[in-house]
Amino acid sequence: MQQKRTHKQAENQIAKNLEDEYILNMQRQIVLMETEIKLLKDREVDQKNKASGYETLLRDGIPLNEHFLALKNKFNNEEAELKKYVA
Repeated sequence: MQQKRTHKQAENQIAKNLEDEYILNMQRQIVLMETEIKLLKDREVDQKNKASGYETLLRDGIPLNEHFLALKNKFNNEEAELKKYVA
């Protein structure tokens, strides 16, 4: 009788340990998913901010070719700066 009780207690402890491990793993998954959601939301905000910059270019009344020239100049300047660091 004592042996059955000890065996039953051991089974209960194993089940409890498995349950605790399962709960811990679920909590870790929740933390990971919350982090992924935060990163996706941050990425979405960044994309919206970038898109609004382009919309501003189209609404400012300046001809697009002026913007293209400005972007080309900016690209050339940044390329020259990068070549200084690389060389």
